[in-house]
Amino acid sequence: MKTGGARSPNVHGQFRSLAETILDRQATAKSCFALSEILRRDLSLAAEGQKKMTPVVKGLLDEMNVKSLVIRGCKLGSWEACNSYAIMSFDGLFGIEKDVQFGLDLAEKSCLHGNEIKACVNLEKIYSEGFLGVENDKKREMKLESYQRKIEELSDDFQLDIERVDDLARS
Repeated sequence: MKTGGARSPNVHGQFRSLAETILDRQATAKSCFALSEILRRDLSLAAEGQKKMTPVVKGLLDEMNVKSLVIRGCKLGSWEACNSYAIMSFDGLFGIEKDVQFGLDLAEKSCLHGNEIKACVNLEKIYSEGFLGVENDKKREMKLESYQRKIEELSDDFQLDIERVDDLARS
């Protein structure tokens, strides 16, 4: 009977495989979101007549679209992509069905569960100004307070990260 000691190489291999899978998934999620943002920006600028569509972007549009990329990025765990998806659902942009309540729910998940500060800031603005038909009631006030607390918490965390970087730079 084995009572401890080194783990078998198989366990290490399984852990490494799992870690690589998670990292691949995160990288794919971020890549999908980044590409969706490039396509969204170029399509918007082209529609406004400010920029011509580049051949590279035209080629990409034959194979993919903003909607599919942002949804895939969100499903793979990019809260930034989920927030972008939420924003597009407010107005029904880029082939995404207009659904304000879905957008609010997704933005809230991005803020409160995904620590996506842009989602928190967007929600704080929506609820403080009463945008998108959000009514002024007790529930709205409670949600507004929770978004403001989350923004403060995330800002404090960001400040701590900056201070750590400064400390490392000095040493």
